[in-house]
Amino acid sequence: SSSLQRQPPQSVPQQQQTQTARNNPQPSQPTEMLEIDISCRKCADTGPEGSARAFLKGPRPLSIVLCENRIQSNPDEITELLTHELIHFYDVQTLRLDLSQCQNLAYTETRAAKYAECRSTWAPMRDLCAESTATRATKVIFPQSGRSCVRNVFAKAYNDNRPFDK
Repeated sequence: SSSLQRQPPQSVPQQQQTQTARNNPQPSQPTEMLEIDISCRKCADTGPEGSARAFLKGPRPLSIVLCENRIQSNPDEITELLTHELIHFYDVQTLRLDLSQCQNLAYTETRAAKYAECRSTWAPMRDLCAESTATRATKVIFPQSGRSCVRNVFAKAYNDNRPFDK
């Protein structure tokens, strides 16, 4: 049995909510503006950045960093990287996952791999691709427990299609 750790929701400043409402009026539901900072820079050769092509930085502000020293900048690669990191962004922002917890990281890595690196993999093999990709990524931060964390959450994470199932 696995449990996912949730972080408390982050509130949007009132001024930001008012500006959003003026720009996008929807009287039936309050609108929440979400800003995403995306930057591109040279990444470190050690630590969690050591082998990353991109990563989620945060928690405040939560942002996406592309590693200019590890990407080729072709459109397919950028699409894959942004898809992967935006899944993490969604999982942290909306599902309130705390990625400092092994099972939470494994959960979001599984989802990100399914929709990014493994999206073009032959359907009967996509789950194996996602599991191996998620395991590799999770073991960067949790070398001893990464594999078991992925195994513990894999079925639930792989079948979680949010936000695409709406």
